[in-house]
Amino acid sequence: MEKQNTNNARLKFIDIARSFAIIFMLEGHFISLTYENYFEVHNAIKEFGTSGNFFLDCWHNLRSYTAPLFFTITGLVLGYLLMGQKDELFWKQKRVNKGWRRGLKIIFWGYFLQFNIKYFLESGKIGNYIYTFHVLQCIGTGLLILILLYGIHHLFKRIKYSLILFISGITVFAFYPVFLSFNGTPVPDGFPVLIQNMIFKHELGGAVFPIFPHMGFILIGPSIGALFRDYAKHIKRPWFPIVFVIASLLIIYFIKGVTAMLAHEFQTKYEFIGGLWLYDRIKIIVIFIGILMYAEQFIKIKGKFLITLQKGFIGMGQNTLNIYIIHCILLYGSMFGWGIKSVFNKQADKGIPLSFGESVLGAILFVLFFAIITYYRVQIKNICLYIPRLLFPNFIKP
Repeated sequence: MEKQNTNNARLKFIDIARSFAIIFMLEGHFISLTYENYFEVHNAIKEFGTSGNFFLDCWHNLRSYTAPLFFTITGLVLGYLLMGQKDELFWKQKRVNKGWRRGLKIIFWGYFLQFNIKYFLESGKIGNYIYTFHVLQCIGTGLLILILLYGIHHLFKRIKYSLILFISGITVFAFYPVFLSFNGTPVPDGFPVLIQNMIFKHELGGAVFPIFPHMGFILIGPSIGALFRDYAKHIKRPWFPIVFVIASLLIIYFIKGVTAMLAHEFQTKYEFIGGLWLYDRIKIIVIFIGILMYAEQFIKIKGKFLITLQKGFIGMGQNTLNIYIIHCILLYGSMFGWGIKSVFNKQADKGIPLSFGESVLGAILFVLFFAIITYYRVQIKNICLYIPRLLFPNFIKP
């Protein structure tokens, strides 16, 4: 009984982290799409380090952690779950079978969302955007790689799964500066654009979240999850979060220091340039996870508010794929070619851009919309499936 409680407690703060990540994504995408001066603010921060507005600087900095947090937590969950069945045969494990199927499903949705029906009907062409390697493609590919590495761990059980993942993630980070040295040229040379988009972001576009460097977060995340599984009995101890954070920061600073040294020593030969910001992202994510672990231990919420919080806020973290798909359709007009982007994006034809205050208000309403549909997701699902269940009772069951 104690073990079960420990596992449940651990998964709760992870779902909270996923909820924060999806909320950061929703508000970040809404504001960056509709705010009339977003690109001016972004370019000013990139060039001068500040936009001149404290609140805009804070928001922009927070937004930069959304994707790394989302990737890290997604991997963390699978890493934790996989290690819960490590004593069973590899292909008979429920999480292995579910993991690779979910990985393929996510990749499918990633490319399917990029098919624009409106554009296809008007031009008769598919368009190059279909080949873009985006969030879902990166996550789906990452899940398949995690399953592959888990299989390697089963062959060589003496090597810890957490260690295999951590080394793999650091390796991805290490090669990121090498790909930067190509100065925007697609790599590998001569390969199909679909593969080039997977590897690295290049000048021809189509690579939004490529494997280098973003796969590093998806690999380091499950190394943390596997570590949590190894020490599941201690997670609820008051000392565990602080030990986890301090140990993680020491490792991060050590690797960052070695990387900086190599960058200085071998820059002209191996083009080790940049890449240190990746370890800064991991550092903040580790601290954030530690804070959530302590918050779960010491902040106790009961009654109806807890039920509402679990069904709405925490529920968003448990339904990230559905929320991502719906938000793409509503915000960017994915698949159908019409969405909020068509109305408020200043780059759209006859678009009406919003002020920062208006964008913030719109983002709050946008997030609340998803919180509400998450809260009533069971009822909404039953309504949507009511007629199909009447027509096909043997195939669509309650």
